Amino acid sequence: MAPRRFTPAARLLRVYVDTSVYGGVHDDDFRAPSQRFFAAVREGAFSVLVSEALVLEISNAPAVVQATFEAHRAYMETLETTAEAATLAEAYLAARVVPAASRVDALHVALASAAGRRRRELELQAPGPAAPYPRLPRRERAARLPFDRDPLAPGGDR
Repeated sequence: MAPRRFTPAARLLRVYVDTSVYGGVHDDDFRAPSQRFFAAVREGAFSVLVSEALVLEISNAPAVVQATFEAHRAYMETLETTAEAATLAEAYLAARVVPAASRVDALHVALASAAGRRRRELELQAPGPAAPYPRLPRRERAARLPFDRDPLAPGGDR
């Protein structure tokens, strides 16, 4: 059976996946469930949501983790950092929903939350399948990060 390719209009369960899930494939304790998850992804059970922050994290991961990520690119939708997600990440940090030392994790959670809310809004507005998310110019996206400096850079918040 040919793999099912992700399309934004598909009515699949959308799952935000962070770096540790890709690394789990190569960890003795998490190998079996991680492999089952990615097999389900390839069979079309899920569409995978990732963020620009996650892509940056993956670029600094070991080569085997990067290879696992690249092998599943066809099943991914990349979420861009929006003003809503940046504001939500700051709110999570202020409310201590996410520890202050985990600024990137706050952004991951906020992006997943904002993506779910936006998708529901689009589905309520349109009688057919939801449209893809609007894209912001890269310069504007970078300006909307909720941090004074890149939390993934050496000496950053992570």
